[in-house]
Amino acid sequence: MASRARDFGSSLLLPSNSGAGVPARCPFRWARPGREYGSGRSPAGPAPKRREAIADLEARKQRQRGAGSLGKEREGNHVGVQLSMTRSAAGAGLAEAGTRRQGFSSPEVREAGMVRFRQRRGRPERHGQREEYLCDTAGCAQGVGWGRTPVQGRSEGTEIAVTPAGRSEGTASGWHWLHALRSRRNRVAAGMWASLDPLWEMPAEKRIFGAVLLFSWTVYLWETFLAQRQRRIYKTTTHVPMELGQIIDSETFEKSRLYQLDKSTFSFWSGLYSEIEGTLILLFGGIPYLWRLSGRFCGCAGFGPEYEITQSLVFLLMATLFSALTGLPWSLYNTFVIEEKHGFNQQTLGFFMKDAIKKFIVTQCILLPVSSLLLYIIKIGGDYFFIYAWLFTLVVSLVLVTIYADYIAPLFDKFTPLPEGKLKQEIEIMAKSIDFPLTKVYVVEGSKRSSHSNAYFYGFFKNKRIVLFDTLLEEYSVLNKDIREESDMEPRNDGEGDSEEVKAKVKNKKQGCNNEEVLAVLGHELGHWKLGHTVKNIIISQMNSFLCFFLFAVLIGRKELFAAFGFFESQPTLIGLLIIFQFIFSPYNEVLSFCLTVLSRRFEFQADAFAKKLGKAEDLYSALIKLNKDNLGFPVSDWLFSMWHYSHPPLIERLQALKDPKQD
Repeated sequence: MASRARDFGSSLLLPSNSGAGVPARCPFRWARPGREYGSGRSPAGPAPKRREAIADLEARKQRQRGAGSLGKEREGNHVGVQLSMTRSAAGAGLAEAGTRRQGFSSPEVREAGMVRFRQRRGRPERHGQREEYLCDTAGCAQGVGWGRTPVQGRSEGTEIAVTPAGRSEGTASGWHWLHALRSRRNRVAAGMWASLDPLWEMPAEKRIFGAVLLFSWTVYLWETFLAQRQRRIYKTTTHVPMELGQIIDSETFEKSRLYQLDKSTFSFWSGLYSEIEGTLILLFGGIPYLWRLSGRFCGCAGFGPEYEITQSLVFLLMATLFSALTGLPWSLYNTFVIEEKHGFNQQTLGFFMKDAIKKFIVTQCILLPVSSLLLYIIKIGGDYFFIYAWLFTLVVSLVLVTIYADYIAPLFDKFTPLPEGKLKQEIEIMAKSIDFPLTKVYVVEGSKRSSHSNAYFYGFFKNKRIVLFDTLLEEYSVLNKDIREESDMEPRNDGEGDSEEVKAKVKNKKQGCNNEEVLAVLGHELGHWKLGHTVKNIIISQMNSFLCFFLFAVLIGRKELFAAFGFFESQPTLIGLLIIFQFIFSPYNEVLSFCLTVLSRRFEFQADAFAKKLGKAEDLYSALIKLNKDNLGFPVSDWLFSMWHYSHPPLIERLQALKDPKQD
């Protein structure tokens, strides 16, 4: 019986009255007051066999007596139990029985099959009444009584021996208790899960919609938590740490701190706006409304509901236009307030608006034809349309990468070949030394937009090109030329004779990198190619694309996905792509993004090591410091924020890796 009680995981209680052990009132609502369990009569005292058992155990328990302790002795079907009861006054704790308060966690209690129960009656917070009982499960099932005031007349350490129920007697009463306790346990468990019943009874589409919103806000709160950790670093680190004293001066450190603080504030408010906007669009049915609106436009042009691809293109046009208009104020603030304040912005308002319109038009010229072909392939592809759709996106991505720098980027920036000279010769020699099939080197005039600097290469097979931003090159930077023109002289080391305004500009100008440092930066970029990082990224991207299209093929037939976002009567293919890729795949995309960030940091370390093997360690070391200074990067970062967000390792880690002689 004791083992059965332990299996139920329940607690049994049966205290005794003083004297003959006559039961009075039992506080358990499932027990019948004033009746002996399993007998159907009111007992006048213990049954003869029970009296015999108690008398037989009295002699044994003398050897085990000890106030507040648990004694036990097993013999056949009898168990001697010492039951300690104490009464605390005014909230005082249990006395000698305090060592047994853990119940089943006590080894003796577990071994003997004992159980514990604490009973509070009346107003314990006022009277401080509390009794604790330790009892054998089967013995407690016997007819030991329960009084209204069970501890009256007893001193601390009062003991009572009880006999477990055998198969011949007391079995019904024991099962009565166990059944009652099991029912009570089930009722408690049912009450816990009952609160979730309304959730599971909701339609599947409502559960999907709620899960999407919940996950979206969970991600936002997680990003906000990380941003606040980094923001705390910006606020508290007001002086250059000792280990950075030789890397960055205090003035640049303070500028970068203020710049990053402003950027983090902007990111917080823009992120909050985007999250609220997206939530409101979903709650008020913005997506189905825009789809119906695009259908009305198509109807006015003579295209009926059967022209789904045409309606999808109108929907895409309206959606991207809405996104561009709602994001325009934030882009204006970032460019003309934050970037302008910290000396990065080089644009006028007219140039900015012209550039934004041009970007929107070019985006539509690429997006609409590609989308229409993709939707057509899905429509006619049959059961294996996901394979054809994936192959189509693969071809499109490779074509865009190939033609971007030659035909798309020149629409926004001016590309000029790098003039003949020492720098170009050294670039060609370094490329040849690692078998890089270099064909052209360009300089892009990025300084007309921003003073941020960069460099990259592109192209496939034997047609590789290198692109250098003019802000990266000390000789070609327009910013440096402007300062020379204002000073009416070649830059000098002492700066004597310059006006105060020119001195300030020379002091704060973006330095760029000298030729050796530029070669070190290119050595890093060429390391990505030599080590196969570009190919690995393409393979990972296409594997992910294939997996997403396959899962899309599995889920596209689920009507509840469309119903969750307001599409009850129709299931447009474009809407299915939007729902599944953007909302249903959100958890997967977050995990994948983090994994790619970790992989990117590993690739950056490997590319730095490759440049080091080329003998460019010192030049890359100084170039990284200059680039960090030119872009006002803050060298101190929170470990959790950088681990989640930084695709490039923090500056200090990269510099330490370059200085480490054991680095591979």
